[in-house]
Amino acid sequence: MIETKRLILRPLTSNDAYKCWENIFHDHDVLESFMANYQEEYNEHCIDKLLTLKYFYAVCLKDSQEFIGIIFITDMDNNIPEIGYAYGKKYWHQGYASEALIAYSKYLNDEGYHSQTSEHFAENPISGKVMEKAMMKYYATKENAIEYHGKLHDLLCYRIEY
Repeated sequence: MIETKRLILRPLTSNDAYKCWENIFHDHDVLESFMANYQEEYNEHCIDKLLTLKYFYAVCLKDSQEFIGIIFITDMDNNIPEIGYAYGKKYWHQGYASEALIAYSKYLNDEGYHSQTSEHFAENPISGKVMEKAMMKYYATKENAIEYHGKLHDLLCYRIEY
């Protein structure tokens, strides 16, 4: 478990399925910039695959234990983790994403991952601000790197080295 001033980051559990669906997988706005399939109906097994992944964490408010999002390693290239995250829309613009990313990045550093990356769609500059607040530095743009929702997207790449 990882604690910050306002948050607790803990391994995702099956008990998080409904809130994960409600806040992320059932919200078109969240899925505009977070690559996942929209799920119209709730399925208690919607996060089963995620439960098997190491370093896949629920982000919860410390005071209420309310689930607000997820943070995780999306990819590992040459022992350099790429960090991804998604938050329920009602938790946007409150500093939670930056606070969680700072703590998660430090945790990964303590685990031996001294270099880490993260990427975001060029159309989502707020995510870049989150990365910058976590001391990540922009290093590249991958043009037309990925197709999502029938459109090619540029990815802006960030990195931190401890």
